[in-house]
Amino acid sequence: MSSSRKGMRLDIRAILREPEKREAMCVDAIIALQAREGIETTREQALAAYRKVQAERQNGKPLRSIRRTKRV
Repeated sequence: MSSSRKGMRLDIRAILREPEKREAMCVDAIIALQAREGIETTREQALAAYRKVQAERQNGKPLRSIRRTKRV
């Protein structure tokens, strides 16, 4: 990392205010989190999941909690 970028902070609130940037960030996060669990996810799948959740939020539906089960 160059010294000019050292100590710079990302303005996450600015990103979250812009729908296109928020969507891109969330889609990338979905892909990364799925990969961490060993699940291969395409950008299209992650985008569809993101948009489904956003539609449910706009319709006032409560989001379901996913409980992790113990791996055997």
